[in-house]
Amino acid sequence: MKICVAVHGVDDGGIWEAAEVDLLDAQIMTIDRPATMLDERRIRRARNRVMAARRALTNRTGAVQSGGAA
Repeated sequence: MKICVAVHGVDDGGIWEAAEVDLLDAQIMTIDRPATMLDERRIRRARNRVMAARRALTNRTGAVQSGGAA
């Protein structure tokens, strides 16, 4: 089951939403049972994808704003 997570006012092409959904899915799977080594790896990979999406979004936003006035 996939859950849609949206960040309002930000058009990031779905990278952020996909990473957040993967992380949320991985965390939900471990609610009712102890996390196995495979679950821990899945959560770690999903968390890394979230951080990469945040970096990409921040870098893209910073590049747009770096024009500056003369």
